[in-house]
Amino acid sequence: MTALFLKIVNTGISAGWVVLAVLAVRLVLRKVPKWTHVLLWGIVALRLIFPFSLESALSLIPSAQTLPDQLLAGPSFEVHSGVPPVDQRVNEYLGDRYFEGVSVPTGSGRDTMTLFAVLWIVGTLLLLAYMAVSYLRLWLRLSEAVPVEENVFRSRKIEVPFVFGFLKPGIYLPWGMDSETSAYVVRHERAHIRRGDHWWKMIGFLILAVYWFHPLLWAAYLLFCRDIELACDEKVIRELPEEQRADYSQALLDCSIGRDKGTASGIIFPPSFGEQDVKKRIRHILHYRKPVFWATAGAVAGCAVLAVCFLTDPPSEESGMVPTTADLHGIWNGYLFLPINGETYRYEQTDADPEMAVQGELLDSFTEQMGTKTVSWEIYSVQESPDRSVVLAKAEADREVLSGNSVVTATEESQNRYLYRYSPAKRSEPDALQKAKDDGCAVMEDGYASFGQEIWQTFVETAEKGQKASVQVAHYYTLDEEGSSREYYQSVKEDYPILYRFHLEFDGETYTLRWIEEETEYVRTYRYLMHYRGDGSDAEEREFEERYVLTNDNTVTWEDIVNGMLSSQSGDAIDHYSVYTVMERG
Repeated sequence: MTALFLKIVNTGISAGWVVLAVLAVRLVLRKVPKWTHVLLWGIVALRLIFPFSLESALSLIPSAQTLPDQLLAGPSFEVHSGVPPVDQRVNEYLGDRYFEGVSVPTGSGRDTMTLFAVLWIVGTLLLLAYMAVSYLRLWLRLSEAVPVEENVFRSRKIEVPFVFGFLKPGIYLPWGMDSETSAYVVRHERAHIRRGDHWWKMIGFLILAVYWFHPLLWAAYLLFCRDIELACDEKVIRELPEEQRADYSQALLDCSIGRDKGTASGIIFPPSFGEQDVKKRIRHILHYRKPVFWATAGAVAGCAVLAVCFLTDPPSEESGMVPTTADLHGIWNGYLFLPINGETYRYEQTDADPEMAVQGELLDSFTEQMGTKTVSWEIYSVQESPDRSVVLAKAEADREVLSGNSVVTATEESQNRYLYRYSPAKRSEPDALQKAKDDGCAVMEDGYASFGQEIWQTFVETAEKGQKASVQVAHYYTLDEEGSSREYYQSVKEDYPILYRFHLEFDGETYTLRWIEEETEYVRTYRYLMHYRGDGSDAEEREFEERYVLTNDNTVTWEDIVNGMLSSQSGDAIDHYSVYTVMERG
């Protein structure tokens, strides 16, 4: 239900752009036949009705999906309206709603959208019920109408003429209407029937009942009803002598005076003769001139151009998925390696709620031995991710399923469902290391200082004096194929070499460490920069390591920190960050 509502909202937003375009075109094409205006509203209806659309480079729709599918699964999201200033302001506001260190429940977006979806369904059902009750009440009022000619009836219970019925529509006139006025009214209402307006207006209201939450569509529907009346007036007066236009206008004015708004709902049923901006209609009738051929042809061409530009979506962006060269299949080192169309892609598990994913086709299946248990995996596409950048994984072993790095007993179906997202290569640019050196960073390569020791030492000495100081530190890592297992090397080889840049600042009291990892900025604050010196681990040659470690406790030793990292108790871990290490050989 929530996925359907999200689809409806995105379709409504796209249709809003079409409505704005139609409003602009109506202003330009004021002198053309009004049936072309009705045709323009048909373009809006097509945009709302069809569940799909073609992609075209000519599309003027800024974005086909303003609200992303991640809205249903994740605690936060970004809008993609296609208008950069709007996206920037809205996404900055949304970003401020989520604070680092504050846990946002997984699926909170789903819960909110579920509430909105329920309200949407209730609103739609209320409008449909209103339509049905209004139709029934009017049908009962007309049950005693008297036929006066073919498909024409008179009733004592109505005060305004209108068309009623769908398969066999009839024209209903007030009992006391004089014969001259009745003749003009019958002409007008028969024009409505020939044009099928009683059907078009009902279809329009049904569409409005689905998109009732969209204010632009309410305005569009009201203007659509007005344009129907103007188009019908034009059809009638084209067949009348010019001297009878005044009489036709008088009939229109007479029917609009003191009419019973409860007799025929101008919002639901085919419009009655005397409704919809009578003053404007009379002025239009008296000043009507038959349009020239080229004006009509130009208006039709304009409708065609509008349809091409607004019934199509902009070309979708490439998924950016690049196949991996890893010779792996299945789950390795926490990654999923999935073959798709002859290529293998790497995925990593996400925290998104898998219950919100709509399962698609089966993409792959395999088994994995976990101790004495054989875990069976099934990988499915999800409808919310047509480019397959997100897939749904199911892992099951009898009544036990894989959870993290261990096998646990399943108590609910959701325990063996996971969402995996495409994981691109994380390696840095080839010249990243040289750029770090050129920028004056103190560089560590594979855990040990290799460049800029004097830069680091200057920072340490300044901070020890209690003075403000800052330094850029770069950690550069490579991958040793010989020192790694085949599977581990294959699973992460495309992530190396990788370089992380850190900005360490001392304000006289505290140390603040900032860095960016996978487009996420991290900030940590510590009180002390500890300096530890000890024996290295090289058995052949005596080595000494100088470690500079950020902590919040100046009484802990390096041995305390190591023991905390090795302990199985999470409470034993000591908050620290090893920011710089120098190895001296002796």
